Amino acid sequence: MAQNPVSIVLVGGGHAHAVALASGLRAEAEAGIGLILVARDLAAPYSGMVPGVISEHYRPEDAHVDMLRLARAAGATMIHGSATGIDRERRLLLLADRPPLPYDILSLDVGIQPDTSAIVGADRATTVKPIAGLIEKVRRLVGASWEKGRIAVVGGGAAGVELAFALHKRFENARVVIVLVTRDDILPGQPNGMREAVRARLAERGIELVTGFPVARIDAGGLESADGRRIAADDVLLNTEAAAPAWFQGSGLDLDARGFLAVGPTLQSTNDARVFASGDCAAMVETPRPKAGVFAVRQGPVLAHNLIAAAYRLQGRGPRLKAYRPQRQALAILSTADGRAIAARGPFWAEGEWVWRWKDRLDTGFMQRLESVGARAFPAPVFADPSPRSLPALAFDRPQAWPGDIAISEAGGEVEATTVTAFGQFIDDHHLWAALAALSALGPLLAAGITPANLSVALCLGRLDERQAEAARAAAEAGMDWALKPHGVTLGPFVIAAGSEPSITVTATGRARPEVLMSLAGAKPNDVILVTRPIGSGLAFAADRLGQLAARDWIELQRQGRWSNGDAARILRQAGASACAHVGATGLGGALSALAAHSQVAASIRLGHLETIKGLPRLADSLCDRLVGGNGSLGQRVVGSHRLSAWESALLFAPEIVGGLVAAVPPEEWQQAYSDLVDAGQWAFIAGRFVERMPGLEGALLVSD
Repeated sequence: MAQNPVSIVLVGGGHAHAVALASGLRAEAEAGIGLILVARDLAAPYSGMVPGVISEHYRPEDAHVDMLRLARAAGATMIHGSATGIDRERRLLLLADRPPLPYDILSLDVGIQPDTSAIVGADRATTVKPIAGLIEKVRRLVGASWEKGRIAVVGGGAAGVELAFALHKRFENARVVIVLVTRDDILPGQPNGMREAVRARLAERGIELVTGFPVARIDAGGLESADGRRIAADDVLLNTEAAAPAWFQGSGLDLDARGFLAVGPTLQSTNDARVFASGDCAAMVETPRPKAGVFAVRQGPVLAHNLIAAAYRLQGRGPRLKAYRPQRQALAILSTADGRAIAARGPFWAEGEWVWRWKDRLDTGFMQRLESVGARAFPAPVFADPSPRSLPALAFDRPQAWPGDIAISEAGGEVEATTVTAFGQFIDDHHLWAALAALSALGPLLAAGITPANLSVALCLGRLDERQAEAARAAAEAGMDWALKPHGVTLGPFVIAAGSEPSITVTATGRARPEVLMSLAGAKPNDVILVTRPIGSGLAFAADRLGQLAARDWIELQRQGRWSNGDAARILRQAGASACAHVGATGLGGALSALAAHSQVAASIRLGHLETIKGLPRLADSLCDRLVGGNGSLGQRVVGSHRLSAWESALLFAPEIVGGLVAAVPPEEWQQAYSDLVDAGQWAFIAGRFVERMPGLEGALLVSD
């Protein structure tokens, strides 16, 4: 551990942060420099290509920057969340729904929000930013199968003009009229030739242009100006003046007249050298420029240098910070969504198909450069054993067939159960790590029909300094509390344990009436094998650590991890499931083998029927073997002509971190159970059936293609 560790916290997934991460900004463990990225949007839209998404020239994934992969490549901790303020005195970043995060250096690239304060009824409209909401709105409009209607786009800047052209292209086969409404003229600050060319193209497409119309009200009939004029519209998209995030006002940082963060040439706050700001949320007080992505992109390399330089200087060494000098005139290229574009810089402008090809090369080239950033190699201990491990059970009697990770006793006519599970650090966000560990630890109890009551934790944080350790402890405890509240589970003792490697050991206890219990015994030949979650979560977290899991798939993975196994267990019990197990430390294959062994049957599954975590990449054989670890001996129970590859073995036997349940359901009941699970928002798939036991082979798995 360095004598003077420095934590750099990036807030926001804007263009400047994306380019900084791709330009050499990275954690330097040997130098004691840590890096954390806090972002609301892990797949951040690239504004230059969004009109192309709306016109269907690009796929949505083509126009989104994968901030998760960039963070992993830089060795940064990724926190999926939103900032709500800063406590500068204590150097804390305030976050929504979780404890504050300490920082030594803070960099803000949080974009802008629309200023709709002057428009009555603005909540009836869809704002262009955040862009994710705009893309979803257009998808809903198209899904409604409009045959006719009027869509008003409010705002005559470059974004509003491109949006009008893109919407016209998207609805070109329907009788939908696009109306572009502006307070003044279109494209202020651009040359007259460009404005006239845009007017001509709007007229050619039948896009109505209404200038000199300051919108004062939006209602069910459309738009109304301050002087009472009206424009009929069925839907309204607002691309109005930009506003800074409201929480800037309470930050104590210098702001410009419009509320944006005032920064100097080094992109540092003019009154706090530990705070940097870039992109649209910043105001360059010495060299003011319009809000445009081209400036944010060029700030990125300077920001990368300055953040590391500032960290070194806090340690008493390091280079000077660089000054960012924005270009005097920025290139503007507007797509007209017909294979043509119009470009301008200063007084010069041009139009044509070649201009579109130029724009397309610039935009796709930019995205390809970000995507080409390779994930850095992580140290071996990350994969030493990041998965759940069931600790030895206590010596209670087992009147029925219970999983080896549950200790059972009887008291007062009820069954009491205890399960102990240890988790390595499978993700670097302590809040999410603890939340998912808590939910996973409840799995064995819920599978057995036992209602969890209490949970205690021993948390080992590894090699963190005192300030980092306190923040990690607070985040982990809050994550546990968040996860347990819906289950009515009390969080008991929460202790910090000694150790060099991070781990969480969770002890969960619960009670149940004997008549509601489900054990491992009870599966019968011809019972259907019903699984309540896709498999491969342990593999997916490993892929994430290697930067091989896309942001959209990571979001889905952690969303599924937050599903309640309690809901699934209740549905399975009501459907008459005869046996049930949690898919955890021994994977789906281990859980099925245990069910088969205790029920005196065999399990027959087809690999082609298994459903895996969305976006799960195929991992190298050597890594698969490491992740399967000691579970590899379970492969001896696999019979049949199919020889398992290393990847197939990992799918079956690698520990699941956020696994679901696997149950034996009578053949006449499985369809109802399946429907009930799906209706409840759960997952469900059929892996195969239980069959007659194979003589001399306990817990056999018959595996076929």
